[in-house]
This record gives sequence, structure tokens and C-alpha cells, in this order.
Amino acid sequence: MAQRRYSIGTTPDLIANHNPKRASLVITMLPSAIESGNTGRVHVGKGFPPSATLGAPNQGDPLVQGGQIQESSQFRGDPSFYKGQWWAIASATGQIITVDDMIEADIFGEEVK
Repeated sequence: MAQRRYSIGTTPDLIANHNPKRASLVITMLPSAIESGNTGRVHVGKGFPPSATLGAPNQGDPLVQGGQIQESSQFRGDPSFYKGQWWAIASATGQIITVDDMIEADIFGEEVK
């Protein structure tokens, strides 16, 4: 799949739907040298809409400019790899992230029948 670009605000946004064929997901907060307005934080929730408050029990994983979250399946059908929804919320409006969501065929090639 193609890389998608999102402008994240102060209400939770769904950035990746459940995908049973997902094999890799990379979420990157662009550095301020590329996006001058990226001066806040983006909190990413794996399966839940996160809070943008640091220290909150549901804060998710915080990203700052240039930060990245990357998860990859180790093999086709890897049961430990999360394929559910991903959410994001920002500490300030207009924080730009990219999401690269790849399926098993992109990573491991087409499945032999």
C-alpha cells in the first residue's frame, strides 16, 4: 500500500483500520525541518483512542518530531503481530504524520497456492 499523510488534531483520529493481511506498519512524525508546525506530540494508540495527556493511563505511545513507531511481522500469518486499529491524537492541532501500512504480499510475496 502507499504511504498516507495525516494532519492530526486534538481529537482522536483512526489512522489504520483492522487489516488481517497486514505485515508491517510504520508511523512517522515528520521533523520540523520538513513540517515547520510539527512542534507538539502525537500519541498513538494500538486498539484504542489515546489521550494527549502525558502520564495518563491511556496516553498510548508518544511521538515527537522525527520519531517513529515501526512494527513488522516475522513471517506470513505471525499470530503475535497486531493487525487491529491504530489511533492518533496530538497535543496541538496540525501535527503531520505519515503511515505506511503494508500487507503480507508486499513483504513476503504472493502466497503459493
